Amino acid sequence: MLLQGCALTTHFAYTNTTLARTENKAPQASFEIKRRTRQYGDVLVLLALSGGGSRAAYFSARTMLALERVPGPQGATLNVLNEVDLISAVSGGSLAAAYYAASFDAGTPGIPPGRRKWDERTVTDLMSRNYIARWIGNWFWPLNIAKFWLTAFDRTDIMAQTFADNFFDSTRTGVDLRIRDLNPARPNLVLNATIGSRSYREDDPARAKLFGTVFTFTHEDFAA
Repeated sequence: MLLQGCALTTHFAYTNTTLARTENKAPQASFEIKRRTRQYGDVLVLLALSGGGSRAAYFSARTMLALERVPGPQGATLNVLNEVDLISAVSGGSLAAAYYAASFDAGTPGIPPGRRKWDERTVTDLMSRNYIARWIGNWFWPLNIAKFWLTAFDRTDIMAQTFADNFFDSTRTGVDLRIRDLNPARPNLVLNATIGSRSYREDDPARAKLFGTVFTFTHEDFAA
């Protein structure tokens, strides 16, 4: 069975292709930033969170928490995070950004059952956990073992499952959240990525994507 599994995995192997030099401009996606009800509605505030693994996730989260209590004039405290219109994040910073977009402030009335909270204690605990150990543990679930050897399910999917189990699921049912479950009171969310596989739609060379190409969530990229 192990030999058969090893043979099957070669079908799902990917080979990175060096990105050729080109003068073509990177694809761009445009969208309209939704209006939000806040104190300084006439000021556009954008927040960018960089990558860097678990350190970036923790640093981004702590920075966002600090933005909730910025010293203001005459001893007042300003919640600058609540004034943000859009958060753009990549890699580790995306964990903090996406969790904020999906969570609810502690004490908010009418929080849906099982939804995760945004407060300093909860956020600090989540961003401080050892997810490598949890990721390794998820490798040994019988279903994951079968999916890894017999399908295109790989280590990235197991890590995504690990993050979903800790950040992006219902604490009551364990069901993973969907895009529709994002908190509508939160800022617009932009998660940045590049294509890491060799190419796709090789039957249509005009739409093949080289390794490192900027990936945009547009209708063109998801067209049938």
